[in-house]
Amino acid sequence: MLSIKRRIHLLVIIIISFTIIGMFSFHFFDYWNVIVENEYKKTKSIAILLDKQLEETYEDLLADTSTLNKREEVRLLNKKLQPVINNVTKSFPEYGSGYYSKKLQSIVAFGPDFEAGELLDIQANSPARIVYKTKKSYQFKSYSQTRNSQVVGIYHPIIRHGEVIGITWANIALTDVFELFWVQVKKRLILVIFILLIAYFGTIYITRQYEKGLSIFRNRVHKLDISEEEKRVFSPELMAIYNEVVKAKEMVVDNERKYQRDITEKILRAQEQERKRLSRELHDGVGQLLYSILVTLKLVENEKKECRIEEQINVIEDLTNSSIEEIKRIALHLRPSSLDDLGLISSIRSLVERYENTFQIKVDFKAVNFSRRLEPELETTLYRICQEGLTNIAKYAETNKAFITIELTEDEIQLEIADRGKGFNTIEAVSGKNKGLGLYGMKERTKLFNGIFRVSSKPGEGTVISVRIPI
Repeated sequence: MLSIKRRIHLLVIIIISFTIIGMFSFHFFDYWNVIVENEYKKTKSIAILLDKQLEETYEDLLADTSTLNKREEVRLLNKKLQPVINNVTKSFPEYGSGYYSKKLQSIVAFGPDFEAGELLDIQANSPARIVYKTKKSYQFKSYSQTRNSQVVGIYHPIIRHGEVIGITWANIALTDVFELFWVQVKKRLILVIFILLIAYFGTIYITRQYEKGLSIFRNRVHKLDISEEEKRVFSPELMAIYNEVVKAKEMVVDNERKYQRDITEKILRAQEQERKRLSRELHDGVGQLLYSILVTLKLVENEKKECRIEEQINVIEDLTNSSIEEIKRIALHLRPSSLDDLGLISSIRSLVERYENTFQIKVDFKAVNFSRRLEPELETTLYRICQEGLTNIAKYAETNKAFITIELTEDEIQLEIADRGKGFNTIEAVSGKNKGLGLYGMKERTKLFNGIFRVSSKPGEGTVISVRIPI
């Protein structure tokens, strides 16, 4: 991809190049027409000069030639008029000229490069015949049979007593006209190249100034500290961008504050709920058992019959065992010791076994390629995600079967928790006002290890929770 600097350079050079080329193309076209028009004027002057040199008519020049045939009359006129043509071609070496007799229907003199064998009639489609009708000079750009090339020239009628008796002409080869044109073009090409160089270096200068100002603007936007003086320096477009950035940053800050406030409230609420649950379990479970032990001990203290004392001691023993089991249960819920002693897979298997016994939901658990232990923090995270996922299935899925698959590859750990329950609308679950911390907690735990957390669910189609964590 081209940088902005290169794009601006290229764009400006293209625009200037096309502008200059277009401008000079029109200029050269006009200049070519000017040169051709000047040549028409020069050739017309030469043609009129030839007419002036012919003071008499062709008939006067051919007086007393009644005994001559046409070819002899043409040669006689050539003998009288060729010197005039030779003088003209010497004076104007680039130009050709000649005489034509309408009566004899033949060219009677021409130059340069005169050859007697070319004293012939003009071609049948020659535009020279037009002057017979118009009696006016005619400009032409066509092939010349006397010069054997393309020429630019003038046909001029020789008029005597109101009638056209012949034609004079003057022309110049088109190649000579082009040489004159090319000399001027080369002079102007130097000017074109000079303008292009100025445009190129000017573009570099302007771009550098733009980049310098843009760099300063970028730094100011990054720090959001544009002064009032700088606001007058930067363009309105840049200031509009700056104002949008300021508004966007203020919105982000406000959203972050609101987000942190909401999260803090949810965390505190969750902590308080967890404390209440532990308090209730300790009070209703362990507390009641310990209280029962205390009451039984008082009964033993007051009991005088030995058989009754033994019976009460057995009750105390049972209550003590129940207290121990209850404490184990609470401790296991907080953090299973098997996670530290036996590892992730064994802990999940124990979790699944207790889950099936408690909620009567069958769990299909598969572990693939787990031949080694993971980091303790990572194992804890995966265990908690499984725990929370199964809890959500028990609470909301309304199903009797769940699926857990965990696979260890060379690059990552893939965990999937699925059910075929009633499902839910994921958008409402994420954006709703009453959303819980379950999905959020799993997502945040995944993010701590730069993992990817996805939830796929639709009402009536079950739910799939997918976790991918790089190793």
